[in-house]
Amino acid sequence: MSRRVRNRLGQVVFRLFGRHVDSARHERDRTRFAALGRSHSFETYLLRQYALSWLVALAAGATGAIAARGFLRSAPFTLPAIDGFGAVLAGSLTIGLIAGGLAKYLFRRTASLALEYLVRRRRTQIEHTLPGAVRYLHVTAAGTVDPARLFERIADNERVHGAMAHSARRIRRRQQFTGSVESAIRREARDTPATESLAPFLLTFIERRREGNAALREFLADESRLLAVEDEQRHRREASYLRTVVGLFVLLLVGPLFLLLGLAGVSIVFPDALPTALELGRPQFDGLLAGVGSAGIVLLGAVAALFAFLLRPSGHRWAAPAPAQSPIAVLQSSPRNPTNALLVLLPVALGALGWGLLSGGAVSTLLLGAYVAVAVPTGLVDVRRARRRARIDRALPGFVHSLSERLESGRPLRQAVAEIATEESYGPLQEPIRKLAVDLKLVHGPTGGRTEALERFVGRIGTPFAGRTVGLAIGAIEAGADARTAVAHLQTETGRLVHADRARRSRFPVVILVGWTVALLIVAIVVAVNLMVLDTASPTGPVAGVTVTAMEAPGQKRPLFYVLTQATMLASGWFAGLTGRGVYEALLHSGVLVGITWVGFRLAGLV
Repeated sequence: MSRRVRNRLGQVVFRLFGRHVDSARHERDRTRFAALGRSHSFETYLLRQYALSWLVALAAGATGAIAARGFLRSAPFTLPAIDGFGAVLAGSLTIGLIAGGLAKYLFRRTASLALEYLVRRRRTQIEHTLPGAVRYLHVTAAGTVDPARLFERIADNERVHGAMAHSARRIRRRQQFTGSVESAIRREARDTPATESLAPFLLTFIERRREGNAALREFLADESRLLAVEDEQRHRREASYLRTVVGLFVLLLVGPLFLLLGLAGVSIVFPDALPTALELGRPQFDGLLAGVGSAGIVLLGAVAALFAFLLRPSGHRWAAPAPAQSPIAVLQSSPRNPTNALLVLLPVALGALGWGLLSGGAVSTLLLGAYVAVAVPTGLVDVRRARRRARIDRALPGFVHSLSERLESGRPLRQAVAEIATEESYGPLQEPIRKLAVDLKLVHGPTGGRTEALERFVGRIGTPFAGRTVGLAIGAIEAGADARTAVAHLQTETGRLVHADRARRSRFPVVILVGWTVALLIVAIVVAVNLMVLDTASPTGPVAGVTVTAMEAPGQKRPLFYVLTQATMLASGWFAGLTGRGVYEALLHSGVLVGITWVGFRLAGLV
C-alpha cells in the first residue's frame, strides 16, 4: 500500500472516529499505552482500534443476519411473529445488529485487556531486570557518574538487561530530543509501569546526583544491596509458587490416570455396574479413553511444565546454541551442539519410522521408538555441554580472585592475565584465558584493547554467568575506570552472584526428583494392576496391550493403559526437564522415561 493511500485512509478514519480521541473514558488506556513506549502515538492506536472494531462488527452482524434469516425461513415451527418476508427481514436485522454490537464491544474490551496485560508484563520484566541494572550502574560509576553515559551503557546491552535496556533507551531518546537528561529521567519515572520500583529509583537518582558524585555512588551501592535482598526474596516466593505447581502437577496428572484405572477395574470386576456402552473391551469406549485421556494428560503436563519454566530464575534458563550454517559444520559439531544433533538425528529417525510403517510394524511402538532415538542422544549432548559450562562457571570466580590479587600488587592487566595463563590452570576455562592473554598483547588502542578483549573472552565462555559478571568489569572500564577498580568490584559481585545462584539452583533438583518419582510409581502401579488385579478378576486376561475378548471383537488388542501411561511419561519428562535447563533436558527426561516404560511393559508381557 502506497503512502498516499495510507494517508487517505488515515484521514477518513480520523473524520469518522476522531471525536473519540479526547474522550475521558480512554484516559486509563492512554496511561497504559504511554507506559509501553510505542513508536506511534496513542491517537493512532485508538483510531485503528475503532476502525477494526467496526469492521469486526460489520462482519459479525452480516454473518448473524444471514444465519438468522436461514434459520427463520427453514424453522420446523411456525409462529405468527415470523410469518411473512417483512417479519423474517426484521428478525434477521435485529439479530445482526445484536451480533454486530456484541462483537464490537468484545473486540474493544479484548484490546483493552490486552493492553493491560502488556503493561503488567512490562512491569514484571522491569522488576526482574532492575537489580542487575542497578548493580551494573554501581560498578560503572567507578569510572563515571555522568547519567547520560551510565544509562547509555544499560541501553546498549539489551541481551543482559532486557526491559531495563528498553527504559534506558527511552531516557536516551528523550535526552537527545530535549537536551536535558534530568527531564528525560523524570519523564521516564512518570510513564514507567513499574511505579513502585523503577520510578522511585529514578527520582532518588536525580536527587542524589544534585548532592554530588560521592552521594550518587553511595546511593547506587546501597540500592544495589537493597535490590539484591529484594530479588532474593522474590525468588523465594517464586520457589514457593513452584512447590504449589508441583503439588497441582502430581494431583492433576496422577488423578485422571488412576480414575481411568478404577473405571476399567470396575468395568471388569463388576460388568453390570456400568452401562453397556461404557464396558471395557468395546473398541469405541477404549479408543475414546485412550485418545481423550492421553491428550488431557499431555495437556495438563504441558501447562504445569510451562508454569515451572516461567518460575525459574532468569539465570537458570540457559540459551540454546544456534545451529551451524553449513551441513558439514552441522555434522561435525553435532557431538557438542544439541541443536545440530537434533538436526542430524531427526531425518534419520523419520526415515526409520517411515520404513517401519511400510513394513507393517506397530504404529505406537514405532512412534515412541523414533521419539526415544531422537530425544535421548540429543539430551545427552546437551548434558555434556551443560557440564562443561558448569565447570567453566565454577572456575570463573577463582580466576577473578587471582586476577584481582595480581592487579592489587601493581601489575598491569596484560601482565596479570599472561601470568595466570602460564602459571595456573583452570580446566576448561584455561583456553579462553590463554586467548584473552593473546588478545591483550596484540590489540592496541587508547585503552589497550581491554574492552574488546574482555568482550571476546565473554563470548568464548558463552554462559549467562560470565555475561553478568565479567560484563560488569567491561562496563566499568568503558566508562573510564581503571582495571584494578573494575576487577575489585567484579570480585565482590562475582562472590555474591555465585552464592545467590547456588541457593536458587539447589531448589530445583527436588522438582526434577518429584517428576521422576511420580512417573516411575505410575509405571509400577499400572503394571502391577494389570498383572495382579485385572488378570485375576477378568477371565479374558489383562487389559494393557494383551488380548481382551469383547463381544464385538474377540482377540482384539487393548493398549489402553499402555497409551495412557506413555502419555503420563511424556508429561512427567517434560515437566522435569523444563524445570531444569530447558527443552533439550526435557527431551532427555521424557525419552528415558518412555524407554523405561516400554521395557517395563515388554518384560511384563503387556505389549
